Amino acid sequence: MWRRSDSKRFVPSDINRRFRAASFHDPEHDRARRRAALSGILLDGFGASRIGRTRRVNQDQFFMVPLVGDDTGLNVFLGVADGIGGAPGGEDASLAVVETITRFVREESAALLRGGHQDGEVIQILRRGLNRCHAELQSIVDHHPEFSGMGTTLTAGLVLWPHLYVAHLGDARVYLLREGGLRRLTQDHTYGQALLEAGVLNEKTIKTSAMRNVLSKYISGDEPEKDSEVHPDIRLEILNPGDTLFFCTDGLTQVLPDEALADILSSDRPSQEACETLMDRSRDLEARDDATALVVRFARSVTPPASRRKSKDTGE
Repeated sequence: MWRRSDSKRFVPSDINRRFRAASFHDPEHDRARRRAALSGILLDGFGASRIGRTRRVNQDQFFMVPLVGDDTGLNVFLGVADGIGGAPGGEDASLAVVETITRFVREESAALLRGGHQDGEVIQILRRGLNRCHAELQSIVDHHPEFSGMGTTLTAGLVLWPHLYVAHLGDARVYLLREGGLRRLTQDHTYGQALLEAGVLNEKTIKTSAMRNVLSKYISGDEPEKDSEVHPDIRLEILNPGDTLFFCTDGLTQVLPDEALADILSSDRPSQEACETLMDRSRDLEARDDATALVVRFARSVTPPASRRKSKDTGE
């Protein structure tokens, strides 16, 4: 997982991180990567973040962590978070939530990897993790009243291959690319989106509406008596070999329409090249907000020849 060592003083401008089968140079997960390749699927992921033109601090986070004890290299937890701009402690909020939720998922890995569970059980585990994030921000505000009002978006995906559980709060997005077609799996939690759905705004007027970026749902540090729980959108998708997942913050989608995203992602380029192209485009279009992209491909792998495997196993 990428993280800042000191979020208050570290001002990132271009941050990249590669994830190959979620190995992170961990020998156990390197072995899992080889087993995944033999099963016909290889995870190839890359994430990048660039500070916005009008920002002093990058409030975005991205993450991708393997589940502890996974023996396939395909079961991972990934996503993006965007601290609320203009609110106190936005960068602290996004970092605290990412650290809290990834730690929670790793703690729950054994339960998540246990076979035979129902979808509802997985969803309840995710909800408990999100509520822990909410409690963490509440604790920060309790000890640091100057951070009152802090909050962050969070769009996360839990892959228990081939199931994908998406938990979403805010206006970051996740897309699924399948056979050249790009489909958005999340709906923006903004008042602008609500007005669009109500017919008050249209696709043209929402682009200039003051409500476009006003969040209606996110993880906050509000007092417990205001709301003791979070209320995410959660959906389930079934993944196929060859699928690509794309997570991004609104700093990217404000300057790149879905058509441009589809054009970049649908090429055969590796995840790193696709991600870097997205970052370059956001820079060229002078994105005002922080832009973050995480591209994860579940590629069909080329299985090594049987004779080579035999030679390796027998020591010939």
